[in-house]
Amino acid sequence: MMGFAATEHQSQLVALCHGHSAHLLANEMPTLLLQDGFKFFFYANDHEPRHIHVSKADDYAKIELSSFRIASNFMKPKDLKTALRIIQQNNELFEEKWDDWFRQR
Repeated sequence: MMGFAATEHQSQLVALCHGHSAHLLANEMPTLLLQDGFKFFFYANDHEPRHIHVSKADDYAKIELSSFRIASNFMKPKDLKTALRIIQQNNELFEEKWDDWFRQR
């Protein structure tokens, strides 16, 4: 597992792709997993259906957890394939974390 530090550009890209203003703080995006240079997270005020955001460098995608449908994609094909594999392997954990987070809100 590798560490990950989001760049200002990346935070803005992710925020804009999701329809949020670009001044998000890191604590508004609970991180679920850092693996192989990917960051898997959701927004603290996110919405249904359950989904996960994934970023790597300046690339980004949003994947629905129940169907693995790609809701948006700005990743290289190889990285998207790897991200989907990691999401499938960790889907139960991601859904559990989503439910725990939003149950408390």
